[in-house]
Amino acid sequence: MRFFCLRHAVCLLLSFALFFALPSYETQAAIRAQNAPLESKSAWNPKEDADDLFLPMPCGQKLVLRAIAVPGGVNRDRPFTMGIGNTQKERQIFESRFESHIAASFALDDLPEAWRSHLGVEQKESFSYYFLAKYEISRQQWDSVMQALSPEGELNEAACPRSLERSGTLPVVEISWLDVQSFLKRYNAWLIAHHQDVLPSYADTNNIGFLRLPTEEEWEYGARGGSAVREEDRRNKDDFLRAGEKAEDYGAFRSERTALLESPLPIGQRKPNPLLLYDTMGNVREMIDGFFHLTIEEFGASNYLHSRLHGASGGLICKGGSFLSEESGVLPGARDEFPLYTNKGEYRARDLGFRLVLAGINTASANRLKLLSETRPENGQPMQANRPKAAEQAQAEVAGKPDEALQLNQHGDLLAELDRVRKATASDGMRANLDQLRNMIDQREQARERQQLDFMENTLRSSLYQAETIRAYAFRYLEILKLLKASGKQAPTPAEKQQAQHLLNDYYQTLLTSANQYKSQLERIAGADPARMQDLQAQLAKEYSGNGSLDRHMQQNLQTLARHLAFIRSRGLGRLSSESICRDVIPPQHLKQIPQFSRQ
Repeated sequence: MRFFCLRHAVCLLLSFALFFALPSYETQAAIRAQNAPLESKSAWNPKEDADDLFLPMPCGQKLVLRAIAVPGGVNRDRPFTMGIGNTQKERQIFESRFESHIAASFALDDLPEAWRSHLGVEQKESFSYYFLAKYEISRQQWDSVMQALSPEGELNEAACPRSLERSGTLPVVEISWLDVQSFLKRYNAWLIAHHQDVLPSYADTNNIGFLRLPTEEEWEYGARGGSAVREEDRRNKDDFLRAGEKAEDYGAFRSERTALLESPLPIGQRKPNPLLLYDTMGNVREMIDGFFHLTIEEFGASNYLHSRLHGASGGLICKGGSFLSEESGVLPGARDEFPLYTNKGEYRARDLGFRLVLAGINTASANRLKLLSETRPENGQPMQANRPKAAEQAQAEVAGKPDEALQLNQHGDLLAELDRVRKATASDGMRANLDQLRNMIDQREQARERQQLDFMENTLRSSLYQAETIRAYAFRYLEILKLLKASGKQAPTPAEKQQAQHLLNDYYQTLLTSANQYKSQLERIAGADPARMQDLQAQLAKEYSGNGSLDRHMQQNLQTLARHLAFIRSRGLGRLSSESICRDVIPPQHLKQIPQFSRQ
């Protein structure tokens, strides 16, 4: 009996031990999920989008790109404020705000036909393009290139990674800048040898697009949201976040509001930025193609304090911060330096990785050089800056002839008249002087043209906000009407009624004054080249393409402004009255409640 009881007790104890030792159903499900095979896309596109662009990679991998559209076309770069406006004092020499410029080397015609439908831009000359990788390069992508491709780009399929492990979805780290150059050499060679047809190319040349590390300008412009973010926000804010959003939703970094990270996350785990680029805030620091320069502040010629890059080139630049950074270190304008070598050899770190950019060369063809050297005088017709053939012809015509007095056209094109003077000049020395003068005038004309384009854009943007001011005053007018109706059941005294009517009249007059200011803005741009104005309107339409209330208002304001410009060009500015401007700008449901407009 005792033996039976003892055996029974042991069995019970073993049953309890097995029950508590076995994982729960939820734990078993988590273990199965952890050990389940991963989809291949997890290592190169875990968050798909219809407008993703692809380049093939060896071993069945792909490189996913996002188009970065830069307003202005290939022959115009844009001023671009970089760095951080509210940086800490000890970080000012790293990332004080400074002015730079951004442009791209691809026009729409340079791109593969299949890519063009994904850009959403109709105007061929409105934007230039470069293509930034959607994600940081993963370990699986790295192994597919470095293990399966020879330095010359020859594929050994037997060396391809056989299965995707979870470590393959992590961004590759512990690599040096020189390792990345080896990766680029192999991958570019393989693409050119086997998939050249999918790369952008320049007509009638041997030049094609190629992969490299992004410049600091390319990386930061994309990380800030590019043309998908309003210019005024991109220029004055240190991030792209909207009201109520948190940086932790977009980046993996050290924060008091989230769990402490000891390693990077798999690619694409946080929200993307407005261009659908992932992990630009934190996760791993990203290498940049360029050397690090400190930022310094100094007073310019007009006693204006500004920042610029210091002249000393240092180590290499990395951007974006990492899982080891604080929030201030993962802002798009944050800048850090890392060495190419240390006393231990090539520099590598557990939080340093990279993403790629697809770009091309600026001087790809004779046609591109011609386009880059053109400027647009006031009549909107392009004019070539240098005319060597004309100069040679003029030199042959004047050989052995005396100087000729000319009657110059006072209203003619300045450079064309200067060419006539050169043609009539016999002296070689004087012709050389005139050539120098012509180049000086031409450079200033191009600078003036860029200044005019900036003025047009700023005036157009101001006009949209002036239209928004008209909306706002109409809303205030209606709010006062509501307050008067809800002020009490008893009728107001004559004095109160007079005061209220005076206030309403004042707001109505403010509406008309705002409309007059809007009209003055239109007058400044109505005579501009219509094609240029369409390009600028397309640019602003892209910036205000969101779903927020301001974006919706700006889309409506753009449509109204286009109608007003067409009206002015066909019928004149004087026929556009302040009242009609208000009727066009103020929403109909508000307009009918304003007595002065409902009676018209």
